Amino acid sequence: MPQDDIFLRTFFIDCQKAMRKRMETEYRLLNMFIILYPAIITAVFGIKRLLNNEGIFPELTISMAAFLTVLAISLTVKIKAEHKIYEDIGQYVVKIWEYFCLFEKGAYIQNDTILDKKARKYGKGKGYLKTIYILWAMTLMTDFILIAIGFAE
Repeated sequence: MPQDDIFLRTFFIDCQKAMRKRMETEYRLLNMFIILYPAIITAVFGIKRLLNNEGIFPELTISMAAFLTVLAISLTVKIKAEHKIYEDIGQYVVKIWEYFCLFEKGAYIQNDTILDKKARKYGKGKGYLKTIYILWAMTLMTDFILIAIGFAE
């Protein structure tokens, strides 16, 4: 087997690991926020009990909601950047598959291909958008709860 084939096989494994790392980063960041939201709401209730001056409490809840929104914007930018790298790596994998003729009929299996045309879009899925939707749904709901708590009394 030529040396190029060994390199491409090793490169393929490295690409898969890099793609997995990007995906795991997305999930870790979302999990961090899932834990952060109830903690902030609980902390706001605790702060409300400690404050003697009720007049600053609405401003506190608005500032916490703004803080969470800025964090969500930052996380959205990070998720999109990670997905762009994920897409690029996916296209490297597709090039490797093309090199090994995995899209060509009869290359390895008589009258059939190993991969179909959909595989050429490897890494270009829209799953990251679901993560962003979950993030923003939770952020907006938490912001609403915080502001409602701030102006409830």
